[in-house]
Amino acid sequence: MSRIESKIIDQPSPVGAQALSGLGMIVGVGAFIGASCCALPILLGSIGLGGGWIATLSPFIAYRGVIIGVASVVIAVGWWLALTRRSKGSVYGLLGIATAIVISAIFLSAYEVDVTRFLVSWQR
Repeated sequence: MSRIESKIIDQPSPVGAQALSGLGMIVGVGAFIGASCCALPILLGSIGLGGGWIATLSPFIAYRGVIIGVASVVIAVGWWLALTRRSKGSVYGLLGIATAIVISAIFLSAYEVDVTRFLVSWQR
């Protein structure tokens, strides 16, 4: 590896990885909302946060597969940038939280019926 390549790789990326980690967090939350179309309103209603505003979450439900896919790609690119360009610790923290949100959205989407049944039985 030449000196120039070494300097390019060793430079921290203040913009790329941080921006993608923030974007990944936002899209990950959207993926989580879309994946929990039935469980989230039940959970929010059980703690007293229900209302008509929950109906505004329906666009997330229709595109949950696309949102989860976009979130996964954005987070994967963010991890790649963070790992190849020695980023700050806060970037790894944001990417870790975003990754956990997207993974939980994937599992919640797969087991939505079971989670909804559990929440309904829990309220009784």
